Amino acid sequence: MKRQRPGHMVGKMHVTPARSSGRVPARAARVDEVPVWEAFEDLAGQLHGALLDLSLPTVDLLNLWGRALAERSRWQQLDAEGLLEWPDSPGGPGRAEPWSQPQGDGYGRQPNSEQKNWKGLLQQAYQQTHRKVIPKDEISYVVEAVESQFRATVQAPGLSAPFQGELSSNKKQAEHAAARAAIYADFPKYAEVPERVQKATDSAENAMSAKMKLHEMVQLLTGRSVVKEEIEYEVQELQVPGQRGTRYVATVRLAALDDDSYEGEPASSKKQAEHFAAQAWPTVEFLQLMKLNRAATPRRSWSLRPSSTTTSTTTTTTTTTTAATKGRNASSVITVPGWPDISGKFPLSYAVKAGGMVYVSGMQGMDMATMKLVPGGVGPETTKILSNLQQLLQAADSSVGQVTLCSVSLVNISRDFTAFNTAYAAFFKASATRPSPPPARVAVQVSALAGTASVEIQCNAALKDRQRPTIVVPTLPPTRGLPLSWATEVDGIVYASGMQGLTASGEFIAGGIGNETTQALQNLNEILKSAASDAGSVISCSVWLTNMSDFEEMNEAYKDFWPEESAMGGLPTRVCVEAALAGKARVEIQCNAVARGDPHHTGPPKVIKVPGWPEMKGFPFSAAATIDNLAFISGNQGVDMSTSKLVEGGAGPETTQTLKDIQASAEAAGTGLSEVVACEVSLTDMKDFAAVNKAYAEFWPSLPPSRVAVQVGKL
Repeated sequence: MKRQRPGHMVGKMHVTPARSSGRVPARAARVDEVPVWEAFEDLAGQLHGALLDLSLPTVDLLNLWGRALAERSRWQQLDAEGLLEWPDSPGGPGRAEPWSQPQGDGYGRQPNSEQKNWKGLLQQAYQQTHRKVIPKDEISYVVEAVESQFRATVQAPGLSAPFQGELSSNKKQAEHAAARAAIYADFPKYAEVPERVQKATDSAENAMSAKMKLHEMVQLLTGRSVVKEEIEYEVQELQVPGQRGTRYVATVRLAALDDDSYEGEPASSKKQAEHFAAQAWPTVEFLQLMKLNRAATPRRSWSLRPSSTTTSTTTTTTTTTTAATKGRNASSVITVPGWPDISGKFPLSYAVKAGGMVYVSGMQGMDMATMKLVPGGVGPETTKILSNLQQLLQAADSSVGQVTLCSVSLVNISRDFTAFNTAYAAFFKASATRPSPPPARVAVQVSALAGTASVEIQCNAALKDRQRPTIVVPTLPPTRGLPLSWATEVDGIVYASGMQGLTASGEFIAGGIGNETTQALQNLNEILKSAASDAGSVISCSVWLTNMSDFEEMNEAYKDFWPEESAMGGLPTRVCVEAALAGKARVEIQCNAVARGDPHHTGPPKVIKVPGWPEMKGFPFSAAATIDNLAFISGNQGVDMSTSKLVEGGAGPETTQTLKDIQASAEAAGTGLSEVVACEVSLTDMKDFAAVNKAYAEFWPSLPPSRVAVQVGKL
């Protein structure tokens, strides 16, 4: 893996501080003395060994591959910024000699030399779609300098949202990148690759890859080994009038999945036709998302109302948050015209409407017509997610301006947070059609998402007939340009943003995790006071730690914060997982609370005790809590509550026990699993997906709730 350079011995690589910006790369302290390149070489060696180990599960190999790609991207970024230096390079120390990027895609194929005129293509697509000739300035571009590069945003009245492109070396390329992002999001058919390029890239190797991926996905979804005869391809000749040569079209039939069949696009060869048929089945990115949602070992949080419910359960591999309502029926499950019908195929709904709210499943940046992830990275993905969210909320009689809280999961927060924020802010920017300030928000880094996505966003929103004010907190510093509000409020429920241990001066408090926890809770208390609430009215909390070894110390500080007596009769519900955070924070806390004296409430919130369960002495949270017709249930693991021991047998039995525990909590709160409207699932290892999903689906044979599933560090 060591790259040889003429006349020089290659053994170690070092990073030099950036000359213009004065900053150094992340994890590059004293890099003039640290052989950081060796860690990358070691990772590459692990990947090589894993490829040759035929007994290694494919999921483990994919996880290692993802780590290698992420580390490679980091080195490419450092190289692009001129920060890589060989200590024995000509000119001595201090002179950076960036290596040259090999041409092609790594498989001997050279890149296509044609450069599309994306701006012209966007103009054409826009005019043809809206059936009018548009003035040149109707589609406008704004270019901003980002250090030594440029990023552009394109907007127009007829676009679903402003679209931001990737960083580019000059302003013209930046504008083309923005136009490209808009085309892939709003006019995907105009982004099709010409057939002459397709033929060069869709080789037999790629065809086999697509078929192998399909085979793997079917095995993951069924939870068993699938033989060749259960995935059959039928190829037919296709005569196209006026076109020379024979064309072929293939159909793949999936006997392992209720004989589902899918037809691919016409192709010039039989192998290519089978490749297109394999791609026609709801694409790999979508299936990986669904596979996670079916097979995670759950830990859940739920909200219930007699009309709705919220609960949390935790197994050794997953965490789930759910909201549910009594009397929910098929009319409250949201569908969107043109989107694939997932009912009966996957145990989740795109969104569920209940009790004046819409609960939306976690969404990735997919073109919902093709179910393919949009290209370009976190910026275009974020824009596409929010564009899809807009369509979904419109179908649910809501809007983006009514979103109360967004939960954002990034796979690399240090690399992608700025680009994500820029795209997110462009979408939530106040305008004549979107006058509301942005919603409350929490954003963390997870260990993995389904497929190859860079970001996933889950949210709740109020219906259009509800008021959704934002909470102004004069005692807290401004949001420092972040596109979020400190809190929102709907029907007397306050949804606060995630808070870290920052002081009023904007600096992290010193003294360790205990002090950070206390400061984060005090910041939340400032929000609550401005929302006519208090600590005794908090009904649920979510806690993220960067290191689960801090759990005990965090717990002590957390326990000391809450009042000894409250009208609720106990502590709020809680779920806690390990995840990386923005900035230097070691803990982040988000909460939901009740606004005192709000006319929507018929009484104070109250703690729910589950009959037959032991007292939760020493645990600073309650099993469940309710307010009016809304209930919240804490995180649960697959623990038999009669023995307080984790059930044996692995992910499947744990998932079953977890859901039984949640069912008991829901029934104690006056509702049940059939009323659930939303679940959040956290796994520590995606390899348990099939076992979890199989157990999970048995509890919701029809009308499943919305859901989000991610892999976290620890539970």
